[in-house]
Amino acid sequence: MKFRTHNLILLNLVPVLLCVLLGIGCVTSIPRESLNQEVQTVVVEVPTEVNEMPSSMPTPEPTPYLEQETPEPISTPKPIEPSKVIPTATPQPTIVATQVPTPTKESSQGPTPPSLEILGPLNNSSFSSDSVIIYGTSDPGSKITINGSSSQIDSGGNFYSEVELITGINQFTIVSTSESNVLTAKSINIFKTAPQTLFISITKPLNQTVITSSYVQISGLTSPDAKLKIDGVSVPITIERLDPANMIGLFDHMYLLGAGLNLININVTNESGDTIDKLISVIHSN
Repeated sequence: MKFRTHNLILLNLVPVLLCVLLGIGCVTSIPRESLNQEVQTVVVEVPTEVNEMPSSMPTPEPTPYLEQETPEPISTPKPIEPSKVIPTATPQPTIVATQVPTPTKESSQGPTPPSLEILGPLNNSSFSSDSVIIYGTSDPGSKITINGSSSQIDSGGNFYSEVELITGINQFTIVSTSESNVLTAKSINIFKTAPQTLFISITKPLNQTVITSSYVQISGLTSPDAKLKIDGVSVPITIERLDPANMIGLFDHMYLLGAGLNLININVTNESGDTIDKLISVIHSN
């Protein structure tokens, strides 16, 4: 095995050796003399003469001096000061205060109608008496009419008036007229029942009496079996025989008055359930 390997290495070296020998044979030997000759021919003699530089160089003519004009300094413009404007005082407008009239009800909506309140009797109330007193309040200075007839009214606006009743329905229209001739009207109905055996008659005081005393005496006649109340207070009745067949009831009561208008309600009833209300007015004047 080693022998084969050694042979292979030798075989590979043979071509290499052949190439080396061929290269050596191709190189030509140059003689030494020829080399020296070639060197001599290459040498170039340098001249020893040196051209002397001229002793004097031509002096260059001076360039004429051109005097340059000095530029004038540019004056910086002074800033123009704005002219001082003295403001003149603008005259202020003179404000004249004008009073605006305050609108009133009468100017915007026309005259105001007067107030009117009917305090009694109540609407659709029933009475058996021949008359009743209608009373209430309105604006002071107003004029009051009841079914076209004038009614009394005091400085406080309180009014009252006695009206006659007929059997059945009685309608009354109360009208209040202001000083500006503006009207306010209200109506009430009052019923009168058929005559009954129960009765009452006020003899004192007269309706719408004006007195200065603090007390007023209320006197009258009624049925002998009647029960009497004045403003809700029971008042005793005295029985008096007129003749052997007829009797009558008498009453007498002192009533304390308030200032101004006093409306006094007098009520009588009997055992049959019949009732009569009588209203009188008395004015207490100091």
